[in-house]
Amino acid sequence: MSPIHPSVWQRIGQSDADKHRQTVDEKLRNASREFATAHGKRAEMIEELAWRADHSKNDEEWHLLPEQREPPVCSQYVVFTMFCRQVLSEGHVG
Repeated sequence: MSPIHPSVWQRIGQSDADKHRQTVDEKLRNASREFATAHGKRAEMIEELAWRADHSKNDEEWHLLPEQREPPVCSQYVVFTMFCRQVLSEGHVG
């Protein structure tokens, strides 16, 4: 695996489709805030949007992958964020 060239990183999020998706996400985010506020759930929504995945064991997982004989099994409830977030740094995707 080789590093991603800087010119590729500079183009990420710059296409018309990316800009449209960002506009739609912003409108959805604003509508969600208004809806949550109107229904007394603003604090809960803010907490949900602040959630970040725990990537602290990625190195360990990477080293264990070649030793596995069976596909991994999810042992916890998986949460998906409500909005898209632009990738701003190179890292392990998996």
